[in-house]
Parts: sequence; structure tokens; C-alpha cells
Amino acid sequence: MLINDWNNQSQRYELHDGLGGEFILIADEHFNDIQVNISESTVQVPTNVYNREETVLRDILFTEELDKVFKLNYDADQTLTWQYFGSYTGFFRNYPGIKWSPDEKKALDLYDCRNRGWYIRAATSPKNMVILVDTSGSMLGLRNDIAKHTVQTLIKTLGDDDFFNVITFNDTTLYLEACFNDTLVQANSDNKNRVQQNLDNIRPQNIANIQNALEKAFELLEKFNTNDKGAGCNQAIMLITDGATDEYESVFAKYNADKHVRLFTYVIGREVDYSEKVRGMACKNKGYFTQIKTIADVQENVSKYIHVLSRPMVINKTHDTVWTNVYMDQAGLALMTTVAQPVFNNKNKTLDQGILLGVVGVDVPVFELLKLTPPYKLGVNGYSFAVTNNGYLLFHPDIRPLYGPDDSLKTNYNSVDLAEVELSDERDELRTAMVNRTTGSLTMEVKLHLSNLQRATTRSHSYYYTDLKDTPFSLGIVLVNDYGQFIIEPNLSLKEGLKSLTEKPITLAAARQWIYCRLGSEEAQVMSKLERIVQYVNATETDDEEYIKKCNPDLIKQVLFDANMTLAVEEYWEAQFDNKESNISNGIVLQFVGTHGGLTRSNYNKMSRTPTDFLEENSNTIQEDYYTRAVELGKGRFLYSVPIVSSDSDIEDNNTLVTASSVVMVQEAAVAVAGIQFRTALLEEIFNNVTESCNGEGCRSCSELDIDCYLLDNSGYVVMSESTSDIGRAFSKIDGIIAADLSKEPDDIYRRIFITDFQAMCENADPGGSSASFLLDPFFSVTAYFKWWTHYFVLSLVQFSFYDWWYSGANAQPITRTHTFSYNPCDKVYTFFDHKPGKQSSNKTSIVSCDGCENECEKSYSVQEIPDSNLLLLVVDATCEFDSNITMFEPRKKEYNETERCERLQKQRHRTRPETCHAYHPLENPEDCGSGCNIQPSLILTITLAVYLACKHLQLFQTQ
Repeated sequence: MLINDWNNQSQRYELHDGLGGEFILIADEHFNDIQVNISESTVQVPTNVYNREETVLRDILFTEELDKVFKLNYDADQTLTWQYFGSYTGFFRNYPGIKWSPDEKKALDLYDCRNRGWYIRAATSPKNMVILVDTSGSMLGLRNDIAKHTVQTLIKTLGDDDFFNVITFNDTTLYLEACFNDTLVQANSDNKNRVQQNLDNIRPQNIANIQNALEKAFELLEKFNTNDKGAGCNQAIMLITDGATDEYESVFAKYNADKHVRLFTYVIGREVDYSEKVRGMACKNKGYFTQIKTIADVQENVSKYIHVLSRPMVINKTHDTVWTNVYMDQAGLALMTTVAQPVFNNKNKTLDQGILLGVVGVDVPVFELLKLTPPYKLGVNGYSFAVTNNGYLLFHPDIRPLYGPDDSLKTNYNSVDLAEVELSDERDELRTAMVNRTTGSLTMEVKLHLSNLQRATTRSHSYYYTDLKDTPFSLGIVLVNDYGQFIIEPNLSLKEGLKSLTEKPITLAAARQWIYCRLGSEEAQVMSKLERIVQYVNATETDDEEYIKKCNPDLIKQVLFDANMTLAVEEYWEAQFDNKESNISNGIVLQFVGTHGGLTRSNYNKMSRTPTDFLEENSNTIQEDYYTRAVELGKGRFLYSVPIVSSDSDIEDNNTLVTASSVVMVQEAAVAVAGIQFRTALLEEIFNNVTESCNGEGCRSCSELDIDCYLLDNSGYVVMSESTSDIGRAFSKIDGIIAADLSKEPDDIYRRIFITDFQAMCENADPGGSSASFLLDPFFSVTAYFKWWTHYFVLSLVQFSFYDWWYSGANAQPITRTHTFSYNPCDKVYTFFDHKPGKQSSNKTSIVSCDGCENECEKSYSVQEIPDSNLLLLVVDATCEFDSNITMFEPRKKEYNETERCERLQKQRHRTRPETCHAYHPLENPEDCGSGCNIQPSLILTITLAVYLACKHLQLFQTQ
């Protein structure tokens, strides 16, 4: 065991054990820059386990030999991350070695591997569990607290393949959660949290009627044992009481003669006067008895039932490989899944005891799975996702596990259903097919949110899905029908491409999915992505097969092709910025082009004093907003955007940057997006010049005091306004009445898109006359000039044409089709605005009034689409002001009445059970039921074999 004695030496740390030995830790890129030791493992022992106990120390010593296996595995496959062994005694051996730190909010290290999902799933088969809690008068005070903590700990051991309920009993029996009366519910996060919240409602009183409680539990289990609901494997009753005066043999003879239901009993308190009968019930029903004297004893004693349920599998010598749901790795590698196997004592003389030594596991970060479906192969707005046998997401671009400014972890982040993100699958057609592990495809019109729930759109998706062999997962691939079906096939020499890549500075995609070459930890510390590509090209010339096999040749060819095709733009940019007489050039801050292969070229205007972090924040090209939205907008159109701000934000100056981008298409393939960044002051100057240069009859200028002018983007955000505080705000928060009228059918300029966020977190805290006549006639006159305004406005920016270079220098190859305060969980409804240029109404003039507002005036407005862009010009009567506090489009919590709430909690979506079940074995020794058996073997060879097999299984999965 290691003591936290640290000496900071740059990125190198020394950890000393109790004997003074040196343990070197070095930051490793592969482990998210965590300080690790790839030569040795470290051991963690939770606070509830005595770390000097003889058996614990003995097994820690014996398992030191695992370091050799861990190291060999990692040397053979450096995509591996954490490898570990969790012992039945409670210690946890982890490779590579790290400094183990408990949760910052906790003074004690309460991480017990035996209560983790990967351990329990590998050690046991799915189970139906009924928890009976004694709430009679004798359970007052500390006993009640211990009992509630026991229930809570039991519930935490349950996973998505388990079903459960909690029944309290004294002289009557009551379900702890009224919505769950007479049923078993899936042990997902929402259901478990709901039951645990009701524990505080327990009020001990009256006397205990254990017989009634047992009968209720057996009848409930029998009901679920005769249909296709529930776990369909182990059945268990967990009896929590302070004693019994009878063993209730007649109840067990009636309901459990064949011992198909196990009974686990927990006696609460220090007294043992009435514990023998409780022990007898457990021993005669293939369960286990334990006494819990203090709250500190709860965790250690609860975990004992797991090893009883593992006996049939151990006796059968079945090494089932299990995969866990997604979970957040506390060590810093983000979302993970684990592949795990149980480790048994194979000695024949103890076979009937079914002794579980522990569980070995290998962590698989979600980003490693995402590398199997890289962005450049899926194309713009394409994505991959995977679901479990329960229909929950393993990974998906819309899974959002964190919330709040402190990135707190949501309680239900790992039970997000596919139907809660793929909202258009209303009949569960896609979900059912994937849960059933079939192979196929389908097309759907979908609605989805963008930009972190700030925009929304609709599009047509093609879904392709299949099962992942030897796992409980199914994989889905999504391609966009309008533009996501084609790619350019690179065709140039590596040497020529390398010259283009290194001639001028470039930026390469930083996200982990963009793997040009996968190097070992030491190489990765010193080589940039660009240097890795250079080394690859050199390796192809020297036939360095060892290095070549570390790289992705398809992605490297793509980025070299992109470099060659975009090199010509560098000279064009320099010529633009050299034009000192161009007002537009002087206002440009940055020019850039991002490509399909993850390459970005850029040119920063040295005359500009406006800083920009654009490249640092948007290096992942086809995954970035500027790229995806430009492609969505279509060829020949300019996408304008500004940073979105909250309604209470105030921009003090006009140095906000506008980003304008446009897609470059070759035939039907989107190959790049080019763009510029410029100050809003430039946009305002162009706009004012255009509007003020109109001299015809009826012309109006936006500088006039009685009208307000806005440039709105296709999502209804203000790109330009006379008031800088409006820039970046949703127009619906400035004038909700006009926003509502703009989205009113049949001539809606904006279409409203309603999206329910099922992953939301909610907090638990002068009248005047009508002035319509003033602007009514002029507005109809102004409308005639809208086309002239907007046309000239676009031409002013188009003269700075930033993508003509592509067509003059590209040697495009034929396209090919691709195949491939306090917060609680809640549902929240969002209202979004979406305008599709060329597909919806492009102009509108109207008069609106505000019913119920203090100012009952009428307001005129006119709106016109600006050609070849995502912008609309909105001109509004400024002489009539409505109440500004309009919240009709604010996100709102979706409320459910009690009946609806219960229906949602009870709803069981289609799922499939795990393929294996180990609930019974005739050789099992029922006498080992809490009598204190001390046989505690440690077999290093058995553990070694299990670790090796788990890693091999992972490698086989990766080759699919």
C-alpha cells in the first residue's frame, strides 16, 4: 500500500511507500495526462476494510504477480487503459499505478470495488429482488437509520438488468413508493432515486407481522416469474429486521418448497436475542444471514449477498464476459464501459462452496470506441451511437452527463434511453430493431437541437444498424441524406501532399477521434500530430513497417489531399490583406478554411487589434458549428453567426466578432468550409451605407429614430442591431409578440420546433394611442426597396470572395458513396425558431398588438430574407413599445400530474435479457449461510488467466 508522500518535479512525481521505496509517476497523454506508472500497479483499500488484516495483506502480496500480466497486455495493445483486479476481501489493484485520491467532498475513502457495477455484473446473474423493511416500533432511533442505510446500499448494488421493489411492514404492508404498488420495476437510475427519496418518510410504529410481509414478497415474485417481464433469473427476498420469534416454515413450504427464491436476512442492532430464527430462515432458503450493528458495518455486510448469488456460476466454472453500462471514470478519462470476468477458486475440495476470488476488468473509454467510426468517414453531421440491451445509450453525440458551472454529474446520466434523443422515432421502430440486435437500415425525418440546446433544425437521416458480436450492444451509424452520402477520394502522391502540408503553418484537429498515428506514451510526449504525419510519409519511403502500422493511411491521405487543394488560398489571402485601401480588408480579423480531413488554414490580419480564439476553439473542422451549419445551409450561401449571449448579458462595445462561412462543394460532396471573422462595426458600417444610399421615393434609413432595424440569423438570433446589447440575443427575448407573429402559420417566416429535453436538470428555487398609421403606408413603400437593400448588402461582402481559389486550383477526383442551487432530473420543453432559406416564406409585412400589455398600441414591422445568406432584415416601428418582460418562449419544465408521473415511472420499454443465467446448481452447499466460514484462497494463476482472457476479448471486439 502506498502513502501519499509527494514531491513535485515538473511533470514527474515521486510516491513513497511505507518502506521508503520510490514510485515514479509521469503524465501520460494516453491516460488524459494523468500521472501514472506504467511499470507497476497500485493498491487501494477502502476505509471500511482493515488494511492490516492478514488475509488482505496476503492476497495483496500474491497478486503482485499481476503486474507482469498487466504490462504484457499493455505492451501488446496500447489502446488499453485501466486494467484491474477487485478482490472479494475489498482491496483493488489498478494498473497503471496512480496516486489514489478519494472524492474531494469526502474525508474517507469509501470506494469499495465489490459494490461497483462491473464487479456485481460479472459476479452475478440478473435478479428480481424484493426488499422487506421492518418499520415496527422496535426499529426506532439508530436501528431505523441503519435499516434505511441498508436499503440504500442494497439498491445501489442493482443494475439495469435487475428488477426490484421495497415494501415496508409493521402490522400492515406498504410499498415505499406508491407508484410501484404490486409490481417490480427496472433498477434504472430514475426508479432507484425515486425509491431512495422516500426512505425519509419511514416512521416506525406498531408491531411487526413478518408473515404477511413474506407472503406479499413471494406473491409479487411469483407474478413476475410467470411472464416475460422482470429479470428472468435469480429471485431474492432481502429481510431487514431486528429479530423474529418464528421461522415461518409454513410460508416457505407454500411458496418456496423448491428453494427457487433465496432469502437474505439482515438483523439490525447489537442484541442477538431474536437473531437465531432470522438466521434459520436464511439458511433453509439458500440465502445468507448477517448482523449489522452500526452504520459503519452496512457496506461490508451488504456485499456478502453478491458472493452467494455467484455460487452457481463458480461451481459451473463459467467465465461469462460482461460489459457494463456507460459510467463516468473518476480518474479523469471521462465516459467508460468495462469488460469484466469473474475469478474463481477451482479447487475441487471447495467446489461446493462456490468461492469467488474477485473480478478482473479492463476499462474501455468511450472515445476509444468512437475511434472505430472516425468523423472523416461519417462526414458532416454524420455520427455513430450504440445502445445496450435495455435501449440505454452507451455513446451518442447528445448524451450530456454533466450540468452546471461546476460540471456536476447528473444522477441519471447513464440511463438515457435512445428514444429520449432520437425524438422522431415515435413508434420505437429504430429502438426495437437495435435492442433486438438485428441488422438493417431505415430513413427518418428528424428534429434535433444544435449548439448545446441553442438552435434546432430538421433533416432527413439514414440509419444503419447492426449488433456488436459478443457484447450486449448494437451499433448505429447516421448519414445525412442531402449531403452526407458522398466523399472525395484523394488521389495524389504522399510526397507531393507532404510538401503542401509543411509549406505554410496549418492546424490539425485536436479531438481524440482524429488519430493520424497512434504512438506509445513516450513517443506521444515529444511528437506533434504534424510530426507524426511527416514521419509516416518518411516511413513509407524506407519501408518502416513497424511505424506504418501505427498510422491511419486513409486519414493521412485525406489531410495531404486537403493540404494540396487549399495551398493556393494562402497567396489569395495575403493579396487581400495587402490591399491597404480596402475598408473591408481593414475590418477583417481572420480568414480561414477548414477541410474534411481535419486541416485548418488561417491568416490573421496583423493590422487588426481584435484578439480571436477561433482556431483554438474550432480546430475539429467538420464537427464544429461554423462547418456543420454552413454545409446545412447549402452551396452558394453565406452563414453569418455571432456568439450567443444570455438575455441579461450586455455587450459594451462593437468589437464582437461576426463569423461568415460558406461550404465548398465538388459535385455532391462537401469538401471544405471557408470563412472570415470581422468586427460587427464593419457589418454595421456596410449596412448603414447601403440603407442610407437609397434615394428613391419611400426610402427609409435605419438611422432614423422612429424605426429599429435588426439582422436576424436563421435561428432568430440578432447578428446586428443599433443597440450592441442586442447582438447575440434571441429576438424572442427582445420582442416576443413580433417573434410569435413571425412564426405564425400559414406565412411563417420562422417555423417553431418544440423539443423536450429528457436530460434536463431543474432547480428545486405609459399607455399611448395607436401609431400604426404612421408606419403603415411607408412600410409598404419600404418593402419595395428591400430587395435592393439586401442584394447590395450581400454584394458588399461577396466582393471579398474567399473561396474562388478552390475551383481554380482543385483537381477533384470522382466522388464515391460512403456506407458507412439544488437540481433534480426533469423534462424541459424548449421552443426553437428555424428558417430555411428558399424553403419558407421569404418576406412578410404585418401589424401586431399586445393583448394585456400596459401599452395597447399597435406595431408595424416588415421582414425580408437577404439573398444567398442565412440572414433576414427586420424593420420595426420604434414608436410603439410593448412590455419587455415577455417569457413565452423561455424553456419550461414539463409538469406531470400524479397519474402521468406514475405511468412514466412504471413504463417498461422493450428490452432483451442477457443471454446467460446462473441461478441454481445442485452441488451448492446451503450450510454456508453466515456461520463464519474462513476459507479464503488466493490463486494467482487463476486471476492471471482471467485478466488475459478479458483483454483478448476486448481485442476481438476491436477487430469487428
